[in-house]
Amino acid sequence: MSSSALEWIAAAYTLAIAVGLMTGGRLGGMFGRKRMLMTGLTWFVLASAACALAWSPGSLIAARVIQGLSAAILTPQAFGLIRDLFPPARINKAFAALGPVIGLSAVAGPIVAGLLLKANLFGTDWRAPPRRTSGTPRCRYPPSGL
Repeated sequence: MSSSALEWIAAAYTLAIAVGLMTGGRLGGMFGRKRMLMTGLTWFVLASAACALAWSPGSLIAARVIQGLSAAILTPQAFGLIRDLFPPARINKAFAALGPVIGLSAVAGPIVAGLLLKANLFGTDWRAPPRRTSGTPRCRYPPSGL
C-alpha cells in the first residue's frame, strides 16, 4: 500500500467529519436528536463493517468517509441531548463528564488500534481494528437505553 493511500485512509474520516458537523447539528434540530443519533450510529456501524470488509485502499477510504459523515451526524446529537435531558443546574457537570470521555477516546483509539495491529489477531493484519470497532457502538448505545 502506498504512503499516499495510508494518508488518505487516516485523513478521510477527519475531513468528512469536519465537513459534515454543522449539517449534522442542523439535521438533529429538524428531525429530532434521538432519531439522528440512531441514524448516525447505524451508519457508523455499517461503515465500520465496510472498513473490515474493504478489498482495496480505495474501498477503505470510501468507508472511512462514510464513517466520518455518520460521526458528523452523531456527534452534535450528544451535545443537544445533554442540553435537553439535564436541568440547567446540572448541564455544566454533564458537559464536564463528556469532555474527558471525548479526549480520552481520541487518545485511546489509535493506541488500541496499534495494539490490535501488532497482535495480528487470527492473521487479519490491518483489518483487525475496524472489525473490532464495528460492534462497539452497538454495545455502548443500545436503542432501548434512550
